[in-house]
Amino acid sequence: MQRAVIAIVAAAMMSMGANAAEEDLQEISPDKLPKFTISIIRSYFPGAKVVTALKEKSKIRNAYDVVLDNGVKCEFDKEGQWTMVDAGDYLIPDRMVPGKIVMYLQRGTFTAPVVKMHKSRKGVYTIILKDGAELHFDSQFRPIA
Repeated sequence: MQRAVIAIVAAAMMSMGANAAEEDLQEISPDKLPKFTISIIRSYFPGAKVVTALKEKSKIRNAYDVVLDNGVKCEFDKEGQWTMVDAGDYLIPDRMVPGKIVMYLQRGTFTAPVVKMHKSRKGVYTIILKDGAELHFDSQFRPIA
């Protein structure tokens, strides 16, 4: 009985946390995105249009979530740098992937293109290839086992 009560209380707290997080998201006009973010989108996804732009403001972080009309989803930090790019069926251009990671992929046996990448606040990069391979790199772009 006590476990059931704890589970219900935990679920309620998680629900409240999710609602609070949703309240921190605000839809904005694409022209309100940081200029560097707009530059990244135009440079790496020419011709793509922003379908949705959300500003996330919380005590932990300020960020922007962007969805493009080609299905690419991106997250950017408050300075406009990408922190996550999920291309789905679209491919992330090699020139958007950090150069040392591209060189590592080319030297290895990896032939599938990059479809998702994430950069943590600590500088750890996660790269997901179209064939499902997931690779991790430290802030110096060295592979992490």
